[in-house]
Amino acid sequence: MDVKMTRPKTQPDEQVLEVAYRLMHAEGPEALTFERLARACGLSGSTLVQRFGSKAQLKQRTLLYAWDGLDRKTKALSASTPRTPAGAIQLLGGLSSGYG
Repeated sequence: MDVKMTRPKTQPDEQVLEVAYRLMHAEGPEALTFERLARACGLSGSTLVQRFGSKAQLKQRTLLYAWDGLDRKTKALSASTPRTPAGAIQLLGGLSSGYG
């Protein structure tokens, strides 16, 4: 039987993707490189390449991570906001808070 030994991750992917998202949000998608992400999260570039494969895959995973966060926030706000015109404004305000 072939047993593969791997080291435990020092940072979960979600934590790394949050840092990647912040880089993209602050400086645009071209700012997201393995080198910059490595400096920002403290992992080596080779570790990041091993986890995410390519720059395109890293960007895709980062955008999916951000989308999932927006989806969770939308569901939470929708559950606590009245279904009225004023509630719609409240929902949109809540979704846009902290953005930009």
